[in-house]
Amino acid sequence: MVLLWFSLVIAPESDLSALIEQLGSDSVRARDEASRELRRAGLSALSPLRGAWMHPDPEVAARAREAYYAIGSRLPPHHRCERRGNLHDLSVFVQRRTGSALLWTEEHSLERFKVLIVSDVCLREHPDVLFAAYRARLFASSKTIIPIGREGEKVFKLRPMPSSKNFPEVQALEAERLVTRVFLLRNAIPEERIAALAVRHLTDPRLVCFLGQMPAVLVTDTPPSLESWERALRDLDR
Repeated sequence: MVLLWFSLVIAPESDLSALIEQLGSDSVRARDEASRELRRAGLSALSPLRGAWMHPDPEVAARAREAYYAIGSRLPPHHRCERRGNLHDLSVFVQRRTGSALLWTEEHSLERFKVLIVSDVCLREHPDVLFAAYRARLFASSKTIIPIGREGEKVFKLRPMPSSKNFPEVQALEAERLVTRVFLLRNAIPEERIAALAVRHLTDPRLVCFLGQMPAVLVTDTPPSLESWERALRDLDR
């Protein structure tokens, strides 16, 4: 019942902006009250809180991050962001949301590769996370991108990953079994501990990415392995 209430709370944007500014109040009581109200606002507060991470008042920035993580950690599964389709559709979506130019040909057969991305943060609002997830999906399909534009330009060309004895080319059906998962964290976990989890779960380390700015961890693996990853990260993130 609590999750149902949480998912339905919608606060006007003007109220959220006022609450965020209240996080920097001279009164501790007022700051605590603003933090509680922002957490109660749930999903509607995530975007404004994310925007307040760089607030000039360090108290506001710190409390905004704390509230953001508190909301994200309470999201029920049906409120996680999902992106389904194929690699071609994902490439088009990434271009539109990130402002990048991606060049590929029909020889890449992007339509053959099914993709599923599940994220604790909205991919539409976090183009950097979306782009990292896209690169992971490419890699899981034995593909990569290389920059071909001038400095500062976001122009990339898709190309196949060179196969080898240790890393043979991934077939479409193999890639389809993999899910890319973005786990939102409350605390920054040392990268060496993330690397240790990859070894423990037999996950290719190139399919694990630590997004320190969020902080978050991006993992591409099979659903059973991702369930184990979620439990392990929850234990580390206490």
